[in-house]
Amino acid sequence: MVALKKSLSLIVGNLAAVVFFQTALAAAPKEMAATTAQGEMAQNPYVARKKAELRSVGIKAFTDPNYKPGIVRHIVLFRYGASITSEQKTAVRRKFLSLKKRCIRNGEPYIQSIEAGSQISGEGVGGGFEDGFLVTFKSQGDANYYIGTPIITDPKFFDPAHESFKKFVGPLLRRPANPSGVLVFDMADDVFRKSGKIAGPPQDSRGFRSGR
Repeated sequence: MVALKKSLSLIVGNLAAVVFFQTALAAAPKEMAATTAQGEMAQNPYVARKKAELRSVGIKAFTDPNYKPGIVRHIVLFRYGASITSEQKTAVRRKFLSLKKRCIRNGEPYIQSIEAGSQISGEGVGGGFEDGFLVTFKSQGDANYYIGTPIITDPKFFDPAHESFKKFVGPLLRRPANPSGVLVFDMADDVFRKSGKIAGPPQDSRGFRSGR
């Protein structure tokens, strides 16, 4: 009888251990996801926010041309490496501007415009950036599709022409990554006035403020 009780006690103990490990394994993916999200947020809150949005709506909706319609400005600044020649810089400018025609989805170009120019400021706070580009889209979905990595990693849902350009220009920019050879700033136009955070004058049909 004593031996039987010991055997039953051992079996119950083993079952409890199995249940504990199964529970721990089931919780692990959620804990890992939370840890990943916290790590992303600590590293770059904007990247983390975009990744969370992508997980929430799904990649197909996130890159749909009609996702969050409205003017989006994609601002890019380049700071070239010390050994980069003027010919190489010219090649970068030419290739960037050509994206207006080479970036295609659903059989048609989707970039509304690309504006470009070199630094002319005399304020002394340009950070060494030499060239600037302003890329305009008609929706956040189009911008998401164009930008692609690191937010989107599935090549079916980002623009191969832009991805190729990023690989081309990367080695020509200043190293190391900090201070960076590139600065990117994206904004949904007129978001402050629409959200009620600030008041502002109305815009004309091109999205520019009238200033009146």
